Amino acid sequence: MENIRLLKAQTTLDPVSGVNYKINTIFSVSSQGHTHDFMEVFLISKGSIRHLVNGKEQKLAEGDLVFMRPEDTHFFKQYRDSGCELVNLAFNVSLFNEINIFFQPEFSLDAAMKEYLPAIVRLGPAEKKYLYGRMTEGGERLLQNPSDAGVYFKILVAEILSMFKRKKSGDEAARNLPVWMERILMEMKKKENFKKGLSALRKIACRSDEHTSRSFRLYLDTTPTDFINELRIKYAASCLLNSDEKIDFIAIDSGFDNLSHFYHMFKKVYGSSPRKYRLKNRKNAVIV
Repeated sequence: MENIRLLKAQTTLDPVSGVNYKINTIFSVSSQGHTHDFMEVFLISKGSIRHLVNGKEQKLAEGDLVFMRPEDTHFFKQYRDSGCELVNLAFNVSLFNEINIFFQPEFSLDAAMKEYLPAIVRLGPAEKKYLYGRMTEGGERLLQNPSDAGVYFKILVAEILSMFKRKKSGDEAARNLPVWMERILMEMKKKENFKKGLSALRKIACRSDEHTSRSFRLYLDTTPTDFINELRIKYAASCLLNSDEKIDFIAIDSGFDNLSHFYHMFKKVYGSSPRKYRLKNRKNAVIV
């Protein structure tokens, strides 16, 4: 590659929203080679294209989602006589680092950063349509209100990156989750969802209970119920250490209707009662 351009975040990313969003329709024989000092993801929304990156070639087709790192050097070439449309979203390295920390310890994107070639995830038709809609909605928001769009895109970037994440190195189950399960893991972390429990999970999953249960066993080695209880217990433990609320209130606020079940689950996870856990791990503990 000759005449490699360096694209810089300072001049490429929108100063208000912190992103650069673009839909590219590529029909020309070749694009100009470039590298950059920011992160980038792009979705092949139509057609196919040859992606020449770091001296290698990737043939990309409709539904491919690609994760580009700073200093990746790449350009595109037309594949045969095929046209191609891709939706591109660029963002700061600092946002990536924040999201990567947020994912841990359950998952890490560190492995994807170290691979020689950018990671690729192939989305199914429904998943591609969903993500395309989310990305184009962000583009419309960017035109109307860049500040509001910045918040929208932060959430969207986290959702997109979750499609690439792997479990920590050495984990035998380190593999891509289906996009719909990634969405469950992200959405169910919200209090309004884990408090509602299975009803919220069903709504997010849009799958049969049998399919969802099988997938939880296959990918996470747990059940939807145990997954929800773990989220609730972790939230309760945080409240015990960071609030003065009474234990019974915390149990109910976490989504447990049965107090004896809450006490049983808490001891199973933390090895002590909620009261002892609070006294042991928090200074100036409130006596309840």
